Amino acid sequence: DNFPDEYEKIEKFIYPLVVMKGTDWVKTDGTTMPVVLGGIEAAVYINRTEGGNIPDDLINRIVERIKYAKPYEEKPEKKIKFEEGKTREGKRFVRIFGNQKDAEMVAEIYRKKNFKVKKIFPDKKEKGVFFFYFE
Repeated sequence: DNFPDEYEKIEKFIYPLVVMKGTDWVKTDGTTMPVVLGGIEAAVYINRTEGGNIPDDLINRIVERIKYAKPYEEKPEKKIKFEEGKTREGKRFVRIFGNQKDAEMVAEIYRKKNFKVKKIFPDKKEKGVFFFYFE
């Protein structure tokens, strides 16, 4: 479905072209891919690149597949609602509005940011709210 037989023939002719827009101070010596500054320079680069490497019928098939491609089905990312706060004693905490799994996901985010995360507790007053202390 994705041209498995033809891929081996064409993969060496398809590569990224990095277009830096609005900058003239970027140095790109020794990069593994071409880097150009702006759309005009990109067009000049593409026009100077020799063609004839991929047969016209295959190019047309690729174009048709792109034109009629179906959208990639992606699960909508669940947004977890949470808030930070401080107790009267100055202890920092995070309240999570959701379930235990949501609270664990938020706690993991804080751990990855090098915070020391304490145990997760359910809120005694509000159902569906969890919290943890962190340093």
